[in-house]
Order: sequence, then C-alpha cells, then structure tokens
Amino acid sequence: MIVVPRLFRLLLAVLVLVMLASPPLHAAEPGEELTISLLTMGPGAHPFTKFGHSAIWVHDEAARRDDVYNYGTFAFDSKTLLLDSVAGKLPYWLSVAGLRGTVHAYEQQGRSLLASELELTPSQRVHLHRALRENARPENRYYRYDYYRDNCATRLRDIVDDSLGGRLKRPPIEPASMSYREHTHRLVADNPLLYAGMSLGVGRQADTQVSFWDEAWLPERLHEMFARTTVTHDGKTLPLIRSERELLPSRFPPPRTTPPSWGGYYAALGLTLGLSFAGLGLLAKSGTRAFRVTLGALYLLFGSLLGLLGCMLCYLTFFSAHSAAASNYNVLLLPPWLLALSASGIGVARGKPRAFRIARWATLSALCSSTLALVFHALNSPPQANLQELAFALPLWLGMALSTRQASENPTARPALVLRGLRESDAE
Repeated sequence: MIVVPRLFRLLLAVLVLVMLASPPLHAAEPGEELTISLLTMGPGAHPFTKFGHSAIWVHDEAARRDDVYNYGTFAFDSKTLLLDSVAGKLPYWLSVAGLRGTVHAYEQQGRSLLASELELTPSQRVHLHRALRENARPENRYYRYDYYRDNCATRLRDIVDDSLGGRLKRPPIEPASMSYREHTHRLVADNPLLYAGMSLGVGRQADTQVSFWDEAWLPERLHEMFARTTVTHDGKTLPLIRSERELLPSRFPPPRTTPPSWGGYYAALGLTLGLSFAGLGLLAKSGTRAFRVTLGALYLLFGSLLGLLGCMLCYLTFFSAHSAAASNYNVLLLPPWLLALSASGIGVARGKPRAFRIARWATLSALCSSTLALVFHALNSPPQANLQELAFALPLWLGMALSTRQASENPTARPALVLRGLRESDAE
C-alpha cells in the first residue's frame, strides 16, 4: 500500500533535479521571427522598366506574412501619365504587396527576380521593419521621384544604411564606374529612339563625377553595393548578403556592360542630310518646280518635327521638375524657332521670296546657336557629353542654310521682282 507514494515521491524528486540542472529556456528576442531580403528585378521590355527595380521582402515567421515594400509604385493607368512624366510631377509612393502577387507580376513580364537575404541582427531587422511600416503610412508614402537621386533603389539604400548605422556609406568614397549618362546609354541602347530621346533630354548634371554611393541609383549597382559590404556581429565579420536564390529567370538578354559608341552614326546621318539639302537647293536653283516643291515639303516636315521637339526640350530644361534635364545645352541644337522653318515650307514650294528669307533666317540662326553649343562644350569642364548630337546638328543646319541660299537665287523664286520688271517695261 505504501509503494505507490514512495515511487511518486521518487519520480517527483528526479523531475525537480532535472529541471534544476537544465539551463533556462531562451526567450525569443524581438526580430528573430523576421527575415529581410533585398529583391532585385531585372530590366523588361517597356521603357519604364529598362533600368530594373528594387524592393524589400519582409518574411514574418510568427505572423506567417510575406510583405514586399516597393518604392517604385505609380499610377500606370493614369490618364495624365505622359504629361506628368514630362513635367517631372508623376507621384510615386511606397506600396506593400504580397510576395506571391509580386512574383506572378514579374513572371508575366518575363523579368528576373533575385532574393538576397540580409545579415542583420534582430534589433536591426526590427528597426528596418518599423521604418518601412512608418514610411508606408498614408501620410508618409508619397514622395517626389527623381530619376537619378531619389528612386526605388536610393530609398532602399538609405533606409538600410540607416538600420546599419551608416555601414554602407563608409569612407573612403569610391568613384563610380560610369556617369549617369553612360549607364543610361548602355541600358537603353536596344531601343534607338529611346536612346536618342534620353541622350538629347539629359543635361550636364548627368556627366558630373559621382561616387559608388550615387551609382546605387541603379538596382544592379545597389545589389553590388550590398554584396561588397560586410558587417560585424559578435566579433565576426560577415557579408551583408547571407544567401541568395533566384526566384525567376529572365527572358531577356543581359544588358550591355558598356555604353555604345554611336558618334560616327550621328555624324554620318547629319552629314548625309546636310549634303542632301544642299544638293536639293542646287537642283531647285535650276528652275525645276518639282525640286522647289520637294524642298518646301522637307522644310515643312523638318521644321515641324524638330521645332516641336525643340519646344519640348525647352520645357524640360527650363520649366519641368526634372533635375536631370537642367543645364542642357542641347536646347541650342534644336531651338524652338525652327517652327518658323515649317511655316515657310508652303511659301518656298510656291517660290515666295519672303518664305525663303524666313527659311534662311531659321536655318542660319540654328547653325549659329549650334556653333555656340560647340563653344560651350569646349569651355566647360567637365563638358556636357553631347558630341554626337553636335556631330548631327552642325552639318544638318549648314546644309539647310546653303539650300535656302541656293534655291532663292532661282529667278522663278522671285515672282514679285519679275512682275515689277514687266510693269516697268510696259510703262516705257
């Protein structure tokens, strides 16, 4: 009858001894349930996606959540998307989406997606997560997007650097491998029209010397910065990127590693057009009406296209909020008064002397302003990297100016003078 109580007491004593001998259970530190990764998205087909993208993926094991924080969100279906983009007033904001939807969206676009888990302490994870959530609040989420200096990558660079106590931006400051313009050229080189437009619309600030820190405006360079950064935890030096895995492959060829050298093509095109206009002016001088009409039609076409482009360029340079478009001497290559050349086209086709004078004024003034742009290029240090645009514009305007002079020497292009001579002879 007393065996059971003795056995119970013995088991209880053994249990107490085991509990006393065991180390205390480790209380989970806040942040240990979080895993934070940099998401690097490759370029796509649309012009807005040519430069790639960056986001932060926060996995919360306790809450069973996977949130993707994306600073590159804008209203892609906005009716004023193009106008807002040109004005530099397209609103961007920080959005929060699920990982599954994010992966699906980039899979549909055929773009690569790389997840890089970051080596952060629990307290750093909490700090970063708290900062992201604070930024995602409705009153904080919107910001003024800047193409080179304040975008989806630079925002992540800054917020991660703050969580690391300035570890990313440590001295010495390493120079960048390329300028803003050179990176832009190499990433849009597969689209010649986009290349020409961006090269024309970007000003001198894109050619200033920048550091590796500034170069992280590109998602691929942000990833490289993280990959080259080390952190110290418990006396151990570890890489900031703990591990990586490819979530999606790319269906596009890799972008160029260096910018193309197309100055020769620009010069050849400008010279060809210039010689063609000069030759057409000589033919129009012979008195053949078809050549004069053709010349007038080309004045109308080139004056309209280049004049409107010049007006847009002036707006970008002087009135838009795009800092990248400021101090752009390319406005001298395509002055807005080229619209006068368009207005003279019909008159030139009809042989009106006044139309020839207007065309001559427009083309000569464009030639003078382009020459002034060449002088600025020679005097500035560093100069704006627009030699290819200069190589196109100078021979074009020279050839067009010659064409206006040659064609206006045709007697049929001066009907008023002919009529006046006939009246004088009749009076005699």
